[in-house]
Amino acid sequence: MARVVDARAMAEFLGGDVRQGSSALNRAADLFADSGDLVRTITPRSTAGHALVFAGHAAEGLRLIDAALDLARTLGHAEGQAYALWHRAEALTELGRVDEAAADSAEALSIATRIGHRGWTATAWRATGLAARRRGDLDEALRAFGNSLALADNLGLFASWAAARIALVLVEYGKPGEAKESADRALSEGPPLGHYEARWAAAEVAAALGDTGARSLARLAVEFMAEGGVAQGRDRLLTLAGQ
Repeated sequence: MARVVDARAMAEFLGGDVRQGSSALNRAADLFADSGDLVRTITPRSTAGHALVFAGHAAEGLRLIDAALDLARTLGHAEGQAYALWHRAEALTELGRVDEAAADSAEALSIATRIGHRGWTATAWRATGLAARRRGDLDEALRAFGNSLALADNLGLFASWAAARIALVLVEYGKPGEAKESADRALSEGPPLGHYEARWAAAEVAAALGDTGARSLARLAVEFMAEGGVAQGRDRLLTLAGQ
C-alpha cells in the first residue's frame, strides 16, 4: 500500500498538484515508517516538505525535511542525505537563512559528487544557485544553474528548472534576448511541476523585451500557480500582470 500511495503521490506532485501531492507524499512516508521500511520513508517525507516550500509554507516544509534528513543521517544513507539537504537548502533560502542554505547545498553537492549521483548533483547545483541569487551574487547563481543544466541531460524536470533560472538571472543582467532561448527551453522540457518557474521566466523575458503580451503571460502563470497551489514567484507575477 505504501508503494502504491507513494507512486500516485509523486505522480500528482510532478503533474503540478503541489497541494495534494504534499499531503499524499507525507501519508506515503507514514505508511513506510509504519511498515518498518525506514529507508523508503526518507524520499516522500522530504519531498512533502519540498512541496510545502513551493506552496509558500517553507517553515512547515522545513520541519518535514529535517525529519527526513535526521533519519537519513541516522541510517547512514548518503543518497537520502544529499536529497534532503537539497530540499533543506531551498527551504532555508525561502526563509532568508542564506548562509545556512549555502552550507547545506555545499554539503549536498559534496555527497552527491562523492557517490556519483548525477541527478542529486544537478539539484545541489540548483540549490547553490538559489542561495547565491538570494544574496545577490548573480555571477555565482548563473554559474551554478549552468552546472545544473549541464548535468540534466534526460532529466527533464531538472533541465526545465535550470533553464528557467538561467533565464531569470539573464533578465536581471539586462540580457533578455539571451534569456529567451533559456525560457523557451524551460517550457519545452519536463513535467508540469517544472513549468511554474518556466512560465515565470517567460513572463519576465516578455516584459523585459517590451512584449505587449507580457501581462497576459503573467496572468496565465498566476492562474496556473493557483490551480496547483504554488506561491513562489506569485507576487512578482502579479506585478507583471498589473494586478
